[in-house]
Amino acid sequence: MNTPERDTQVAVIEAPEFDDRGFARIGGRDYLELTENGWGALIAAAAGPDRLRRTPSHRIEHSTRTVHERAGQIRTVREPRTVEDQQDIDDAIDEHLTEAGLDPRPRGFRWLLLAPPGIEESIEFWRDLNHRFAALTSSAPDPAEAFEAIQEIVRAIYGEDAVT
Repeated sequence: MNTPERDTQVAVIEAPEFDDRGFARIGGRDYLELTENGWGALIAAAAGPDRLRRTPSHRIEHSTRTVHERAGQIRTVREPRTVEDQQDIDDAIDEHLTEAGLDPRPRGFRWLLLAPPGIEESIEFWRDLNHRFAALTSSAPDPAEAFEAIQEIVRAIYGEDAVT
């Protein structure tokens, strides 16, 4: 397993502002926000602390969307994320990391990744990552297989060895 120090070495910053391209400008460099799930956590672990920043996350900034369908009518309700919702999300992320052979990461943060060279919009990063991931893995990889593929992808898109 990776050591917990891996994540505590990640610089903590004030909440950034995001531009129309989906980037936050931090220290003259573009960063994109990682998804708040096991997928985003595996990407962060593969990228390593030098390519990451984290900012305190406030549950109130998030919402939970519930879709109700009855008699052909669809109604969507957004509610503030509850403490229990956040606990479930964090527990699922920790489980995903553990299944990949990694330690859980610190809770209560939004995780930001340095944009790879040549990426002009954050959506390009996700498209490229998903395309490469599909080419490297089975249709339903377990977290360990997913992490192995993500490490290879990170090395390729940054043009150097992944830091883990």
